[in-house]
Amino acid sequence: PPLDAEALSVNTSYLTAVSNDYSYDEIFARMLRAQGHKGDVLLAISTSGNSKNILKAMDVAREKKMISIALTGESG
Repeated sequence: PPLDAEALSVNTSYLTAVSNDYSYDEIFARMLRAQGHKGDVLLAISTSGNSKNILKAMDVAREKKMISIALTGESG
């Protein structure tokens, strides 16, 4: 069967709307609140490991009992 997968960073209309109305820190967390489900996988990438938008997305994934994988730089 097909794999339901989406890169959260590619919908520029959504990203600009959410960052304008809420905060850039909320862009990925807000999308996961709407579309994430238990058992889904979140692959989060942050060079620093400290990006607030990535950390908030990881928090939402944990709340929704999603599987989270993070790739970070050496200090993350």
